[in-house]
Amino acid sequence: MESKQASSKRSVPMRRRNILYLGLLWATWTIAFKILSHESLPPIQSVSAPNVLRVKKLSCTDSLWVPEECGMDGAKCEPFENHHVAFQCPANCLRDGVVTKEPHLTGSQEIINRTLVIGGPIYRGDSYICPSAIHDGVIDEATGGCGVAKLMGMTNSFSSSYMYNVESLDVQTYFPMSFRFTIDSKEMSCPTTTGTNTQWTVPYVSAAYTALVWKTSSSGTVRTLWSLAVAYAHLSTSSGTAASHWWRQPAASSQKPRPADAEVPIPKLLEPIIHMNSISNFTIQWATPVPENVDGISMLVDDVERARRFFRDPAKNNLRYGETDDSFFWQRTPQAFVDYIRFGYIKDGKVLKYSKPGVWFTNGTWTGVPAET
Repeated sequence: MESKQASSKRSVPMRRRNILYLGLLWATWTIAFKILSHESLPPIQSVSAPNVLRVKKLSCTDSLWVPEECGMDGAKCEPFENHHVAFQCPANCLRDGVVTKEPHLTGSQEIINRTLVIGGPIYRGDSYICPSAIHDGVIDEATGGCGVAKLMGMTNSFSSSYMYNVESLDVQTYFPMSFRFTIDSKEMSCPTTTGTNTQWTVPYVSAAYTALVWKTSSSGTVRTLWSLAVAYAHLSTSSGTAASHWWRQPAASSQKPRPADAEVPIPKLLEPIIHMNSISNFTIQWATPVPENVDGISMLVDDVERARRFFRDPAKNNLRYGETDDSFFWQRTPQAFVDYIRFGYIKDGKVLKYSKPGVWFTNGTWTGVPAET
């Protein structure tokens, strides 16, 4: 009996040491994985940037702003200005940089099957970087190339132009993020070397750490969790989902497909209350009853989500000045522009589909939300 108690007492510090050792293995493997799996390029210098810039390899559809990811008021995609980002684009981005999965909402338009370049030489923040760089003459369609984009914050209008075989889109209303290419981007050469490529070592490092985990613990739970974490990390890196904070891709096609348009309910809106002053405002309610299978409703103003209302959980509504649980409130800045306003029902945290835009003109006229056809 005493022997069993002594053995049990000795096993307690042993288990603690093993737990600490496993924690150390996890921490060091995570650090090693992040360092070694990064395909590095030598930094470049731009005359308009205060520091050297790390270069990010982009796909033809990468952008700084993706509506599904940027969240309310675009907060998840900040900062909107005073930031430089360096990039390298592949060849053939006029062919490959095309909106194909879901229509991209742009003012009164729904863009599909064309390159997403809005404005120029100051581009809207959701423009695809590489096709925009071709439009600006920074890189060549046949070879790709490198450049530096500077974030410019809110811009009030984006005019269409045709340059270098690219016709950009025209949107005459404001957007919180815009960018332009630095003056030295057109003369900028891509790094002549690819830096130290250590990606090939990652599987071997992971295998070595896995062997140490197996040696340290015989627990099936520990081994399963470790294997799942390692597998997920490798798959994420190979598929590109471990993306930089600055570069975003449209939502993956592996997401659960949206119901056919005929099955997606679209909100019906009542006539708004409009006050026209130096700072004008707009209050609108939706018609009731709402479909039973939806959780709430979202308001999109000029392609940026500005508010959500939840029908059965009003604590989530995060009301601001002038807002109520049963209506939306929108206030213009003194420098008024046309507003394109869409509404869509929410289900399981996602907007099912936005309506066609109602237009609030600068003279106060409201067109109403067009019926779906």
